[in-house]
Amino acid sequence: ATQRGRGQRISTSRENLERVMLITRHAAILAAGLLLLTPVALRRLRRRALRSARCTLVVKLGGSAVTDKTCFETVRVAALRETACVLSRSPLLAGTVLVHGAGSFGHFHAREHGVSRGTAHSAFSWRGFALTRSSVTRLNGIVLTALLEQGIAACGLPPFPRWVLCGGALTDTDEPLGEVRSLLSRGVVPVLHGDAVFDEARGAAILSGDTLVEELCAALRPTRAVFLTGSRAC
Repeated sequence: ATQRGRGQRISTSRENLERVMLITRHAAILAAGLLLLTPVALRRLRRRALRSARCTLVVKLGGSAVTDKTCFETVRVAALRETACVLSRSPLLAGTVLVHGAGSFGHFHAREHGVSRGTAHSAFSWRGFALTRSSVTRLNGIVLTALLEQGIAACGLPPFPRWVLCGGALTDTDEPLGEVRSLLSRGVVPVLHGDAVFDEARGAAILSGDTLVEELCAALRPTRAVFLTGSRAC
């Protein structure tokens, strides 16, 4: 009887051990599955969140509205400050995308070096391309400073190098539009601008602020689009 009882205890212990090992194995398989699924699930959730980012307003700030186009790299300081102040009080601010033109920043260099005509043009040079970009990004910094001073959470999104043209027409815009949506989903105002960009057919080209606005409106479906094209004397 004693030996039979001892044998039963050993058998029971062995069954319990096997059961624990089976549970442990299943848990390990489940954990491995979760590790594999989690990145996929996170990407899906992120894409869903970005698609739900609501754009309520696209504002096109014309180059002539904030710069004097007759004078090289000259800002209309008062006009820019007033625009930023009005925008800061907008009830649609949280879903706003701002696009500004180059005005007297960029146009002089772009015209001198034939940037809009592509690399085959006799006047074109990559130095001229770089000078154009340097000028327009300088204006972008000035616009951002004016917005930040009014308490607006604004972040610059230069089109180069993600926005690419082919024969003057935009190519795949999924990545740059994703960046715009990402900022909108966080309550940040994306600030884009006309820029010198790569063109798959011409080598280089100018991507205008108006073209950006058309693409943004088509993709984001804002409730309103506002164009500021002039300014009072400052």
